Amino acid sequence: MPIDVLSDIKTQFDKSYLPYIVNFTDYNVVDEHFYNLIKDDLVSYDA
Repeated sequence: MPIDVLSDIKTQFDKSYLPYIVNFTDYNVVDEHFYNLIKDDLVSYDA
């Protein structure tokens, strides 16, 4: 994901009143065990 897109998304979440915490992680560099724990909840980015 381009850094400017990521920055814009983070800004929009910071401005929102949603009662959720959102984390952005490059799943290509995370530990395999952690990836297996989160893979069912991943939302992909398609440019």
